[in-house]
Formats: sequence, structure tokens, C-alpha cells
Amino acid sequence: VTSSGFLHVSHLGTPLALQLFGVLALLALIPGYLLLKGKLLPVYVSVITIAALLYIPGLLWFVLFGIIILNKRIVSTLRQMTVKHQVLICLIFTVLVAPLIWAYISNPSLLLTSLGLSSSLPTINELTSRTELFVRSLLWSGQGPAEIMLVGAPLFNIIEFGLLFIGICVQFKKPRLKSNYFVLGATVFTVLLIIIGDVLTYIVLTPLIALLMAGGLFYLLTQWHKVFPVNPVAHTIGTILVFGLVAVSALFHIRAFYSAWPNSTPTHQSFSAEQPTQYLD
Repeated sequence: VTSSGFLHVSHLGTPLALQLFGVLALLALIPGYLLLKGKLLPVYVSVITIAALLYIPGLLWFVLFGIIILNKRIVSTLRQMTVKHQVLICLIFTVLVAPLIWAYISNPSLLLTSLGLSSSLPTINELTSRTELFVRSLLWSGQGPAEIMLVGAPLFNIIEFGLLFIGICVQFKKPRLKSNYFVLGATVFTVLLIIIGDVLTYIVLTPLIALLMAGGLFYLLTQWHKVFPVNPVAHTIGTILVFGLVAVSALFHIRAFYSAWPNSTPTHQSFSAEQPTQYLD
């Protein structure tokens, strides 16, 4: 919650907010669907949520990836349902996505927007430049846009980068859960779409990176408790260290958003730009 990514989205009234919360909805939907077996309500909620997410630019890949991961569970759930509920679910989904399909037929370029792609693919030189900019923004010096980040500062500090590295390594350890596959796959999709297309931004990475860092933090704490399984003092020290890491990271993002970002020159330039006259009438 204290991540500057979430804080920046909180003041935006643009599709960027929908992209972020759409990814959050999918991240909550998959484990919830897996846990509530044999229940009809999660199925109806999932169908309505998926239909709504298809309208958000750039999230079509995430929905398809989630369906692929859960394909066996989805087929099994549908087979266990009565014909009445099967027909009702298909009808609800069809009615909800019919306007979107009609929009695709009327304007095929909208499909590219749903896929997070631009009208033309970037050249090799553009891909190289975008990749360099992406890596530099993550680790060294963010280059904007100023509406969603502090220009000149990295998106993540050194503590978060360390937790991110550990969290990624943990995802490959057994047992591998379906939600692990989704987080890793969605992260890869997001990085590729940020570099290749012009629909998704760094904001969409925020919840995915946060989950990976949380996995790294949890792994460090569990390993500490394995080394000191009985000693209560060691347990307390480990917990204090974990809270200390979280506090330092939270303080970094809070100061970046509430202090540095409002006083940044690129931020002033971005929010003081004159609006086109048609928006002022």
C-alpha cells in the first residue's frame, strides 16, 4: 500500500488505474477460485470479472494466461454443473462481451489495444532503446512519464531489488503453485508489453513485483526460523529485521511520493502544461 506505484495511481483518473486494479482482481481471483471448490458463486463472479477485464486495454493476455493455467479446473467445474447453470453462464458471458466483439468488428485496431500492442511494431533499434530505458528506470534512474513516477529516481531501491531477486528464485522451488506460474507469467508478459507496445506502463508491474518481493521476504523469515527453531530471542530479532526492512522501504516510497515528487521539475512541467482548448470549453 505504501509503494509509490500504488500512491501514484491513487490520484490518476485514467485507464492506468483500471489496468492496475484489473491485475489485482486477477491476482485475487485465481487463488480464490482454487480454494472455493464446488461453489457456484465463485464461478459466476469469475465469469463477470473476466468479462469486465476484457474491456481494459492490455489485459487480454493476462485473462488468456489465467484461463490456460486453470484450464483443467475450469473444465472440471463446468462438467460438475447442471445444464441450467452452464447455459446461464454462457449467456451471461456472451451478453457482457457482445459490445466488445462488435467494437472489434467495427474497428479492428481496438484488438491491438486490448492486446497491449501499438499499430506498428518497433524496430530493433527502438527495442534496444526501450529495453535499456526499462532496465535503467527499474534500477538506476527513472525517465518518466512524470505522472506515474519520480523522474530521476529508480522504481525500486536496493532492498527491494534484493527481495525481488530472492522472490523470483523462490518461485521456482517446489511445490510450485498455479498462482506462482501466473505471477511469473504475468510479470514476463508485462515486461514484454511495456517494451514492445505503448499501452501498459510500469504501474502494472507494481502488484506483481510486490508479490515477488513478499515471497522473498517470507523465504528469508522462514529460513531464519529454521536456523533458530527454538531460540525466542532469535525469533524476535528475525521479526524485527523483517519489520525494519519493510519500514525502510515504506519510508523510501512515502518520502519519494509526498516530498520529492511534488517538488520535482518534470512533475511541475507535466501538470502545468496547458490543456487543448476543446477541453476548456
